[in-house]
Amino acid sequence: MKKLLVGLGLATILAGPVNAQEATPRVSDDSLHIDGIFNSDLPGTEHKANLKLVVHPHFGDFTQRDYLRTPVSLIYGVTGRWEISEETDTYFSHGLGKQSFFSRAGLSGLSFTTKYRIGDQWWPGWDIGVGAGYVFPVDHPPAEVTDGLKHLDSFVTFAHPLVKHPGVRIFWGLGSDLVKQTSIPAETTKNELRDNAQSLTVGAVWERGAFNYTLETSYTTTRLTGHTNHDVYGVRPGCVWELPKKFTFYSKGQWLFGLSLHVDRGPDGFDAGLSGKLRINFDFKRWWGAVKNHPAP
Repeated sequence: MKKLLVGLGLATILAGPVNAQEATPRVSDDSLHIDGIFNSDLPGTEHKANLKLVVHPHFGDFTQRDYLRTPVSLIYGVTGRWEISEETDTYFSHGLGKQSFFSRAGLSGLSFTTKYRIGDQWWPGWDIGVGAGYVFPVDHPPAEVTDGLKHLDSFVTFAHPLVKHPGVRIFWGLGSDLVKQTSIPAETTKNELRDNAQSLTVGAVWERGAFNYTLETSYTTTRLTGHTNHDVYGVRPGCVWELPKKFTFYSKGQWLFGLSLHVDRGPDGFDAGLSGKLRINFDFKRWWGAVKNHPAP
């Protein structure tokens, strides 16, 4: 905890006077957020009236699970500062494990999220965003594709571009996760806190062309509002790469591949691992218009 606060203090000292909303990143803040790769929420929101369709298959499930999880999201920019989103978690048996191909498929969860970008008028030079979300499981999916919990999440996040280092943003944020148990069975992972928890995250993002290098350090605790007294410390360096068109067969949309290493220390001891995930963003209104106007055969 002390190390995170020291890092936050150094970040504040390094931050010089600058308009936090001047730079427009090549990869949006929402697109950088890939669970398991870069978990932090940054202040940026979707442009007004934009509707984005996101497909996020977990290809690591081919070797680690019997089912391929594929969340599908819609993100809509209500205004230039306010966005809402919905995500549907889907799954199906991929046939490379104990279950035959598509012998079981369905939905495992739904989530609804909103985020508002305050900007830097409250704290000059620091872009501020706030958000909240509700996540809940549906049906009775296989235990390995759900945590079986209802989540009420909220967060506030601060980001600042470094004047002397173009493309680099430092950030920090506070988050809260209030959970409720359900009757749906679930598998637990190492150092998973299945209790009300609060978190502090400090990190940086370095945009360098098609590559976005990320670093997150986090402290999560159940001591404030939970029923246990557990802490988890984490470090996650990673990279999100916007794939060139030649690697996506010149298909439409923005294809992002993320790779990260995580090291955690919690109530179950040390845990480390490597994660790789793909995220595909489509301009839903343009895609829908192209489908609707396609001539019938």
